[in-house]
Amino acid sequence: MDVLDKFLKQYSYKFDKGYPDMNNPKDKEMLFEFANQLINEQQLNLFSDEELEDITIKIKKGEEEVENLDKDEIMALLDLNKDDKEFISMIKKKLKSQPKRKLFDKIAANANIDDNTIAGKSAPEELFSILTNTDDVDNFDNYINTGQLSLNNLKSDGVRNIINDLKASNLSTDGITQLVDYGGTEGGRGVGKAELAMALLLKDVKMMVDEAGDLNWNGNYLEVKGTSGRLGGRDQKLSGTANILNLVKKYPDISNSVRPDLFIPELIANGEDEGKILSLTKELAKVMYPNANNIDKEITKDILTENIPLRIAFQKVMVDNYVNKEGVKDFLFIDTSNRFGNYLVKSPEELLDYIDTNFTKFSGPVSIKNLSPTTFTNGI
Repeated sequence: MDVLDKFLKQYSYKFDKGYPDMNNPKDKEMLFEFANQLINEQQLNLFSDEELEDITIKIKKGEEEVENLDKDEIMALLDLNKDDKEFISMIKKKLKSQPKRKLFDKIAANANIDDNTIAGKSAPEELFSILTNTDDVDNFDNYINTGQLSLNNLKSDGVRNIINDLKASNLSTDGITQLVDYGGTEGGRGVGKAELAMALLLKDVKMMVDEAGDLNWNGNYLEVKGTSGRLGGRDQKLSGTANILNLVKKYPDISNSVRPDLFIPELIANGEDEGKILSLTKELAKVMYPNANNIDKEITKDILTENIPLRIAFQKVMVDNYVNKEGVKDFLFIDTSNRFGNYLVKSPEELLDYIDTNFTKFSGPVSIKNLSPTTFTNGI
């Protein structure tokens, strides 16, 4: 039975004359209504339920994008899943978001976010999906068109919260939180939480490309560290030899033989010459942190008998070593745990001043068995 025969059989009785009278406005309206219904039925029959269910599953898993489907497939999917409110909402969001995709891709490209940013994933696709799922695509579009925020304007001496700061973008709290929480792996290095969000949403920040490092802030290397990050490798131990450690072995009663801030005062308490200990302490610091330039400045004779000043000095030497080795121009420490979104932006010089009064908050004490203790383990 062809379409015309089917039409006449199904609908002829509804017309007064047994067929549509094109001079009758009511007949014309009914004709177009029935024709559209018939066309839709024909389209739905183009696909089996099994095919449609397979596409539905793939869309829900993020393995199939709605923009890759043709009109007939979308209509058939909507009909098959008409009682699945969550799925219908997902389709509507995806269809609504697509006209804004071009601007998003431009902003992502300007931020050096592409398919190579995270190994095995399409970072632009996944970030756009976050905006789509949180219904933030229009908000993002308006934010870009009305002017992006900059890290330069957000930076202050004290603690800020990136979620609160980015609310000025009018993105939803959920959307901002998911963007900040998104990370992955780029080749052999991790792309930490907040890096992609900062690059995407702040006009003066980009992802680093073809260089060691995290972010490019106005042309300079911005190092990003989340909760319990390290300025060096995990469980990094002393690789060279230092004469002061042989001296420590002479005193079996020394309470701690791995923390310089503890064993150095005890060596002096045991009668060792302060001038000699100063020289040996600087030698140890140089073996521990060969790229540091501030050893003579931070390690002085007047702090050798005090635990806290020694601890602070070695933390500062650790920071200077990392800065010189990696070429860091600024640090961004962000809380990715207890106080999610809290952050500090510090230049190396500002960070050294910060450690003076916040040494316990900044990191644990350094030791010859842990040259790079975790930073901000208890939050920012």
